[in-house]
Parts: sequence; structure tokens; C-alpha cells
Amino acid sequence: MGFLNSLKSIFNSDEADALIEKARLGNADASWKLAQMYMQGEGVVSSQMEAIKYATLAANLGHKVARNWLLSMGDIYGIDTSKKR
Repeated sequence: MGFLNSLKSIFNSDEADALIEKARLGNADASWKLAQMYMQGEGVVSSQMEAIKYATLAANLGHKVARNWLLSMGDIYGIDTSKKR
């Protein structure tokens, strides 16, 4: 485990650590729950970057709520989220 991961573990709740492992194994629901925890700073140190990272992972794994949240974030910040073909 790297130094930064060690520090994260110190500040993460046991629930967050368990969810991180599930997310690494491809669990979309765990990824979305982690995104919410990072957004709200519940059981983890609040981090918008980590929230977006886990929401993106969840969306890529087929989580519709995470996908819609990311699309709404694009709308809020004026980011073009349409797929160019």
C-alpha cells in the first residue's frame, strides 16, 4: 500500500474501506455510495475529485443514477457531455 493510500485509510471509516474494495472489484452500487460519501464528507474526508472519480466508475459500470448525476454536473458547469460521433 502506498503512502497516500495509507493516509486515506487512516481517515476513512471501516465502511468506506470496505466499499473501496468492492468498487475495485467492479461493484457499481459500492462505487456510487462512495461518490455520495465523498460528496458529503461522511466517513471520508470530503473530496469533489474522489466523488467524481467514483461516480464516473459507477456510471461506467452501468449505474444510471451516477450517470445522470454526472450529466447534470456537466449542465451546471457548462461542460458539453454529448457524445461526438
